[in-house]
Amino acid sequence: MDRLTWHNGVIPADELWVKLGGDKGGNTFKFCFQLLNVATPNSVENTCVVAIYSGQDSFVNLKICLEQYAQQLADIEAAGWR
Repeated sequence: MDRLTWHNGVIPADELWVKLGGDKGGNTFKFCFQLLNVATPNSVENTCVVAIYSGQDSFVNLKICLEQYAQQLADIEAAGWR
């Protein structure tokens, strides 16, 4: 699909950059990721919600949410791009 871009050399051509984040809205918190090697990384079309829960975006809640993805995040970080 040729959707990947390296933003004129800002992102190295042999790396994929992923941003982890969250959004508090109403009574829910959404944990998501975005692939940054695309033309519009902050677009809603390039945002993938991984988890959603009712509650505040406190340190304790974020820690609970992230702990279940720790191994997957480590695997992604160690993976090679080809």
